[in-house]
Amino acid sequence: MGESRPLGILVFDAAGTLLRYSKEAAELTGYSSEEVPSREDWCERLFPDAVNRAIVKAALQEMAAEIPAGQSRSFEFSLPFRTADGEFKDGQFTIAVTCSTEENPEPLFLISLLEKVTGRPSRPAADNRDVLGQALAMIHTARENVAAIVEESQDRVIAATNRIRGDQVAMSHQWDELFQEAFALARIRDQVEVIRESVSIAYEASRSDVQQADPDRPLMGVAVGKPVALPLGLSLHKLERFWILSTLQALHGNRSDCARHLDIALRTVRNKLGEYKTAGFKIPSSARGRRVKAQAVA
Repeated sequence: MGESRPLGILVFDAAGTLLRYSKEAAELTGYSSEEVPSREDWCERLFPDAVNRAIVKAALQEMAAEIPAGQSRSFEFSLPFRTADGEFKDGQFTIAVTCSTEENPEPLFLISLLEKVTGRPSRPAADNRDVLGQALAMIHTARENVAAIVEESQDRVIAATNRIRGDQVAMSHQWDELFQEAFALARIRDQVEVIRESVSIAYEASRSDVQQADPDRPLMGVAVGKPVALPLGLSLHKLERFWILSTLQALHGNRSDCARHLDIALRTVRNKLGEYKTAGFKIPSSARGRRVKAQAVA
């Protein structure tokens, strides 16, 4: 699923006080926990741009509004953040907000941070005939993985926050479960990137595999089922002639197979071929017929 990246995690209570700050968060940003004692300080330091800071604050407020007890919400976004050295890095953030019980309805904010990888995965060669199949297989696998991860994550984050809320001792012992949740969110992001990349591969491959065709010249050397682009507005007569002759060429002159693929009567194929021959079009001959003739001559 790609290279391992440091995952920074922070937990704030409803009042915005920092409850937990992982060493990875300190390494990624360069700020110590003393420098970001509150959610406000964290936003001010990481997002000096007023617009970006407003986006993050609005997201935090919106997610905490009227969240039902026992449920959680999550929101993912990408923004540049400033480190303690003044350097800007591309960041992938996930904010998860949970409200555990009706007796203790104050939300907790779990924030995870990854430095965004800018390099794109390598793609199969454009002439790989199975590239669409590979891309679709990647999408299918990623979709199943995402569904499983999301289901596990929803159960785990609620259970973990219910046990930890307001109990500093429990927080020190159960912190690993919050890490597991944050890593699950990171895995979801990775899977989404796989899906996005696969869609891009499939789209580009489908475009590169489409052959531009001349309706007055049947295709040569193109297998049945391959996509073909034709000009819009052709007459039905030209379309019919192109598909019959091109399909017959792809099937090595087999009239029966041509009729079956085009879902028309064999008699119709033979009649149409007679018309096309009279009009001066070259009709693909049957390979089977050539074999039988060669045997007879021998």
